[in-house]
Amino acid sequence: MPDQVDWRAIEREAGPGQAVGRLLRDQREARGLDLTQVEKSIRIRRAHLEAIENGRYDELPGAAYIPAFLRTYAKRVNLDAERVLEVYRAIEAAPPVGAAVN
Repeated sequence: MPDQVDWRAIEREAGPGQAVGRLLRDQREARGLDLTQVEKSIRIRRAHLEAIENGRYDELPGAAYIPAFLRTYAKRVNLDAERVLEVYRAIEAAPPVGAAVN
């Protein structure tokens, strides 16, 4: 079943670094789940889930973990995991406007 998310609204409304985390938090809360429940069911530490929800990806154990964590969390809250990763890559992982690219 496809998720019922207005992806464009999420992209417009959330600040840089927060779109994906905000979406995951909103979906978790809409399903009546707290972070402890999610932590136990997907075996990702609460501190890491909080970092994701707050767009603090630098607090995760490493960049290689981000796609796996996002995919697992998205599936747990019934979102299209691949779409979540697309949004992350397009918005969150993009360098800030005006940043130098090597």
